[in-house]
Amino acid sequence: FGGIEKIGVPYKVHPLKATFIPQIKLPISKYPYTQLQKNEFHFPANRAQQTRLLAELLKAEGPVHFDYAVQRLAESWGLKRSGPKVVQAVKEALEPLLREHKITARGEFLWPTDIVEVPVRVPAANAPDSKRLPEHIPPEEIENAMKLIAQYSLGIGAESLVTETGKVFGFTHGGEKAKEIMQTTYQKMLRERK
Repeated sequence: FGGIEKIGVPYKVHPLKATFIPQIKLPISKYPYTQLQKNEFHFPANRAQQTRLLAELLKAEGPVHFDYAVQRLAESWGLKRSGPKVVQAVKEALEPLLREHKITARGEFLWPTDIVEVPVRVPAANAPDSKRLPEHIPPEEIENAMKLIAQYSLGIGAESLVTETGKVFGFTHGGEKAKEIMQTTYQKMLRERK
């Protein structure tokens, strides 16, 4: 089988920008303003903006894994890590989007409601941020890639199908996690006669 480079569309990483309204004014020399903002991530006053940013992220990049959404939102605030308070704040920010049916949750993944089928999105050569963790790729997207590979290869072994699917998503060195996820998806497709 040759030609996996023709499968999929480049994954576009949407830039997220948080805008801040100063809540507390402290002398800049003593307390860097950015540090104050970082510490305010979980404040309820920020929920509306976080909801807006999540909607923007899902519209541009959806479907995405919940952990990826947390990571991206935290990064937009300048946070390097996301603890339990940050995760809880993101869950609260998601509630209005779920309630108003602007997004749906399928397992660990958040989907925009207007998307029916996810295209196969591959890492872009000039954007290292576009390479996703294997667990952050929706199973439906992996299934679509496997179907395309099987369709174009006119007969392919199970092991090769798993390997080639991994390559489509940029996992060229066959990491265990990527292989396990591709294998699980393949087994599920077999059971469902896909």
